[in-house]
Amino acid sequence: MLETLVGIRMHRTGKSKDYLDQDVDRQTESTRAKHYPDLAAGYMKFMGRKTLNWFEPPTGVWTCEDLRINIRPEIALVIDGTPTAIKLWLNNDDSLNKRRAEIITHMMSTALPSTQDDLTTAVLDVRKGKLHREGKSDKEQTALLRSQALCFVSLYRDL
Repeated sequence: MLETLVGIRMHRTGKSKDYLDQDVDRQTESTRAKHYPDLAAGYMKFMGRKTLNWFEPPTGVWTCEDLRINIRPEIALVIDGTPTAIKLWLNNDDSLNKRRAEIITHMMSTALPSTQDDLTTAVLDVRKGKLHREGKSDKEQTALLRSQALCFVSLYRDL
């Protein structure tokens, strides 16, 4: 479902932007038919006039003590010359804010192998077509993230 909803197949196979518009009418399953038009419209807004080229998304694992979180961005695109690993945000709410996006991109940037010197990370709010690029990535953010992870590990061990 994810592959057809947000254009992954379109990028992998080199199809034009018209692919998403054409695919809206082909959705027969009720949940897809309900959500697909908004997702496709937001994704088209994101694409705009950008030059986009697909590359295979890198994967990694973010670890903190016994906690391991798989980091698997769904899309990796060279956007106007900048290689970017992108996590897709498909939720139908306003829960993706700047701070949450910074945490996600920070985890991605620390966990993903640096296969390209200038790889950046981002979260795409697909419905809104808004790309949240990698924000600040500093020692303070790492410390805060690790403290929350350690707290979670401690609680989990006590259960």
